[in-house]
Amino acid sequence: MNVQLFLADYVSVAEGKLNALGIGWTFTGPGPLNFGVAGLVSVPWDKTNKLYDFVLGLFDEDGRPVSGPNGQPIRVEAQFEAGRPPGHTPGCPITAVLPPLNVVGLELPPASRFEWVAGIDGEEWRVGFNTRPAPAPVLS
Repeated sequence: MNVQLFLADYVSVAEGKLNALGIGWTFTGPGPLNFGVAGLVSVPWDKTNKLYDFVLGLFDEDGRPVSGPNGQPIRVEAQFEAGRPPGHTPGCPITAVLPPLNVVGLELPPASRFEWVAGIDGEEWRVGFNTRPAPAPVLS
């Protein structure tokens, strides 16, 4: 399988298609952050019509899980399945949309590096981002 992960301002799925606004950034913040993470997976023909476990988690630059406001690691566990539609050419892969996640009001330290790590059946894919430094104080 091959997975492409995306950072965006907002993500959603409608009619089996991934929708994203403000896709493709690397820097954000500082301050409360609102953003989405989503992915597409290319499922080989012989691995379709099977339920897969999907895990997505946020990690800091030292590889430690990042916790949300509730003190729990920011982590999503879900399942997906790529079915073969009638008439699809035998042997051709199927693209499936991974369950998207929108994050609202997340506080992360400034001038830091983070990675979203997606896992399917022991394989991992990553997409990283940085928070900008805190603004310098204004002296009057």
